[in-house]
Amino acid sequence: MSVSLPPDLAEFLENRARERGTPVSAELAEIVSRERAADEQQRLERALALDAEDNRGFARAASHAAREAFGEPEW
Repeated sequence: MSVSLPPDLAEFLENRARERGTPVSAELAEIVSRERAADEQQRLERALALDAEDNRGFARAASHAAREAFGEPEW
């Protein structure tokens, strides 16, 4: 794979690799891996938020049906 970067990003990547004593490709792979993990986390959070909304809707509907069937609770 060949990647072209703007000069400032290429310099950052090369300096970082030099400071850490690792190949540029390893540094790039680490950065991309972190971004992938962050993207997956965001997708999971969006899915959980949608699921939570569905669950709230179900709970509202179920509580209404339960009140109709059993009346209000006497605490």
